[in-house]
Amino acid sequence: MKKALKIAAGALAFLLIAGLLALANAFVGNPVSRVLAKRAAGTYLLETYPGMGLELEGVSYSFKTGGYLAQASLPGSLDTHFTLDISMTGRVLYDRYESHVASGFNTWQRLDAAYREKADGVLDALPYACLYAYGTLEQRADREAEAFGPVYGLPALEPEGEYDPLELGKTAGHLVLSLEEEPSAGRAAELLRELLAAFSEAGIPFYAVDLTLTEGESGFSVRNFLRQDIEGAGLAERLAASAAALEEFYRAADKENEIRP
Repeated sequence: MKKALKIAAGALAFLLIAGLLALANAFVGNPVSRVLAKRAAGTYLLETYPGMGLELEGVSYSFKTGGYLAQASLPGSLDTHFTLDISMTGRVLYDRYESHVASGFNTWQRLDAAYREKADGVLDALPYACLYAYGTLEQRADREAEAFGPVYGLPALEPEGEYDPLELGKTAGHLVLSLEEEPSAGRAAELLRELLAAFSEAGIPFYAVDLTLTEGESGFSVRNFLRQDIEGAGLAERLAASAAALEEFYRAADKENEIRP
């Protein structure tokens, strides 16, 4: 009987240890897989990008994929950094060089961060009850922009390219604000004039603005309202027309989704 109990206790302990190891592997990976991933990443970089001088910064476990992420970069570079997805067995599954470096995405992120810092400095100083407010460099116009006015956005960006974020803001700067204010075209007109004055004084250009005003269950919204349309008489009327067009756009989109099988 005692021998049987010892065997049972040993089996239970083994199962507990195996379970803990499996749990740890699921959350943090394991040393063997990490070594395989690091080796695979180093070999892949040398073979795929010979002569570029890329360095492997590190390898980290990805709980989301159950594999590893290898961070690669070019020393001294502004935009040449990307990750490789690697399986537990050391197989490279996905390379983000094209999507992040060659495409100009990393370059956009760098410039967008610089523009947002400047724009947010102005927005943070405004005496509004903001739910959220930020500035960004629009990569490309969305459906609403195409529906309501000229298509706008950044030109193709070259990795490591030297660009002036403020100059890019003239044709791609996009401000997005949601405020707890009276939801009316008249109040929106007042706020946009104040916004334009503040950004003009700070010397920060923008091309278009999204503005949402809410009070209780009521709301007023415009999307991609152009900076040039803020100036001049009749602003409240232009805003009312833009808000109506936005509502109609969403109604049509909802109807299309209902009809679509």
